[in-house]
Amino acid sequence: MSKQILILNGSPRIHGNTAALIDAFTAGAEAAGHTITRFDLAALDIHGCRGCLGGGRDPRHPCVQRDGMDAVYPAYMAADVVVLASPMYYWSISGQLKCAFDRLFAVAELGPDLANPVKDAVLLMAAEGDTEENFAPVRAYYKALLDCLGWKDAGIVYAGGNMAVGDIQAHPEQLEAARWLPYLKPGGVLITNSQRIDPMPVIMGKAVYPENILPAIAAKGVQIKAVDAKALALEAGNVKAANVVLLGLTARYLGLDKAIWMDILRATVPPKTVAVNEKAFELGYAAKEMTF
Repeated sequence: MSKQILILNGSPRIHGNTAALIDAFTAGAEAAGHTITRFDLAALDIHGCRGCLGGGRDPRHPCVQRDGMDAVYPAYMAADVVVLASPMYYWSISGQLKCAFDRLFAVAELGPDLANPVKDAVLLMAAEGDTEENFAPVRAYYKALLDCLGWKDAGIVYAGGNMAVGDIQAHPEQLEAARWLPYLKPGGVLITNSQRIDPMPVIMGKAVYPENILPAIAAKGVQIKAVDAKALALEAGNVKAANVVLLGLTARYLGLDKAIWMDILRATVPPKTVAVNEKAFELGYAAKEMTF
């Protein structure tokens, strides 16, 4: 089902690493049929909350202040999903994002019980630090915020190891995680090849390939099923069968009769490659996954 997704970009760098995460997320979400509304908060004139408790009198203008939030309010009220996108500033979200989010209280004031509208939420964050310990304060804040609001977490992308503008371009795995996050439901499983493929900046010596990518993703609570698909494809007889290895691994978790998969495989691949692809599928189906 198509959803209305609101992205609140709290980065003052309009073309920075957070923006790259947003662009990748947007591409994935729109490909999945969702509608995106994005606000670059640093470009809006948004004042801090006055704590006046005078909002909620007019649904068209929930807050007594008239500023950049007037454009945000209707998109927020219509949204099914709110994406909080921010660089890590002093182990928290940016001031721009916090300022705008505080002002959303005026929408809660529209009701007699100050109830917040129920949303799903996504967190996209770029940061210099690349450890779970570094991310822990933000994770704790995000969880507490959603618990208090009654919102449901729809996913987190924590892109560590990114300081200077453009650093994230050397970490394509992080961009792909953001791109495909809209497709991964809560409790979903990520099936992947453990093979390392260096992007061009690494090949050219302009960047360093990040270490321990899959353990870092697993540490964020994502279920990962990873195998060395390249090695298994070579065992089957052709390195090009790596995707069929992953197809076999996927089939193991979908519950569909394996014979059906094999019939489809035989009907799809060129006749001369049937034996290799059958073996690749079987190796993937029976593969022992890596643990993290």
